[in-house]
Amino acid sequence: MIFNSQSRWGSVAQCLHWLIAVMIYFSIITGLLWWLRKYTHVGVGVISNHKTVGLAILALVIMRLIWRWTNRLPQSHDSLSTYQTILIRASHWLILMLIVIMPVSGWMMSTASGYKTSIIFTKVSMPFVQKSVPLAKVTTLIHHWAGWVLLASVMIHAFVAYWHHWVRKDPSLIRMLPRVIARKIPLNTKK
Repeated sequence: MIFNSQSRWGSVAQCLHWLIAVMIYFSIITGLLWWLRKYTHVGVGVISNHKTVGLAILALVIMRLIWRWTNRLPQSHDSLSTYQTILIRASHWLILMLIVIMPVSGWMMSTASGYKTSIIFTKVSMPFVQKSVPLAKVTTLIHHWAGWVLLASVMIHAFVAYWHHWVRKDPSLIRMLPRVIARKIPLNTKK
């Protein structure tokens, strides 16, 4: 099932979700390693990979947003109240917004600092952004703090998904997993 249904996310949405999730975890780890580089002694390759993956995330999240806007969303399941549904949707939009802000601010920061970002076999600067110390400082702050908010949001998102599955025993997590995996995960609906 490629498209979303009333009860499940489709395979395209699932693939984009999990691919972006893995790439975000990679970016968080490489970003933290670079931030702590005087203690971790990592090389420039770490930040180069961080930037490349960040731009790949930007491309994928744009595809994810287009897919989301052109496909219906699965209905909220009956166990959720109206305020919980609103809170879940708002948190999803916050995460999506942060996933856009992070690579855009990182790319702007890099370009404003005078560095190019590797994409496949070439290096690129952000269009319409010139080297600028004030812009580099502002985008560094945005990238830094948005990164911490994204880290907290992703951790809460994962915790809530597991909580819904194991404590509330509702199908929230199962709906985002491929059927072949979802079939192997028990969902005891008896409370």
